[in-house]
Amino acid sequence: MHMLNEKYPNDPAMVNNSQITNEYLSYLISIGPCQPLPSNMPGKMFPKRKQNNIVRSFNDSYYYKILPDKSTVRRTWVSYSPSIDRVFCITCKLFGTTKGKRNTLSRKGTNDWQYISTRLNEHESSIDH
Repeated sequence: MHMLNEKYPNDPAMVNNSQITNEYLSYLISIGPCQPLPSNMPGKMFPKRKQNNIVRSFNDSYYYKILPDKSTVRRTWVSYSPSIDRVFCITCKLFGTTKGKRNTLSRKGTNDWQYISTRLNEHESSIDH
C-alpha cells in the first residue's frame, strides 16, 4: 500500500477531508484527479472481481463521457483509487456542498462495475454535483 501512495499521491481514498490544508488542496488541484491507465497498474490491468457471476473491473474509458455527437469529453472529476479499487468524485469530495460531500461517490466511492456508467451519468447530472 505504501508504494501505491508514493506513486499516487492523489489517490482519493487517501484524502482525509478533515486534515486538508490550503497547501495540500492546492497541490491536489495542481496534479489533478487520480486517473491511472491499466499500464500503470500491477499486472498491467485493473483488479478484476466477480459480480453476479461475471468478472468485471474498472475501465479507463470511464474517465470520458461520450456526447450525443459521439465525441468525448474528459471527466476531470472522476478519480480512481488504486489502493481500494473504487471510483470517487474528487470534486464533490473536496468542494461539495454539505449534501454533496455525503453522497456515496464522495464519501466512500463505488466499485459497482456492473452499473458504473449509470452511476457516473446520474452523478454528473445531479444538482449536488
